[in-house]
Amino acid sequence: MRRSIGRWANDGQVKGFFRLLDEYDVTPAQVGDALNGLREAYAKHQDAEHYTAIIGQRKVVVTMSEFLQSEVHKTINGMMP
Repeated sequence: MRRSIGRWANDGQVKGFFRLLDEYDVTPAQVGDALNGLREAYAKHQDAEHYTAIIGQRKVVVTMSEFLQSEVHKTINGMMP
């Protein structure tokens, strides 16, 4: 199965880095920095409780961690203009 990197659900919408590039003045370099930050955050919280679910026809991993959620929000919001 193909892995989708750089997508997240927020407020009932699936968002991604390509959308940020289109909708905001975000550069590819900023997206690269954010992806690196997200990799670090997920690595730090790899022991958090998680499960898989099927949404539509996609298998997704859901990680149950308020700390990870906070780091993801901080990373994404940190690159917004």
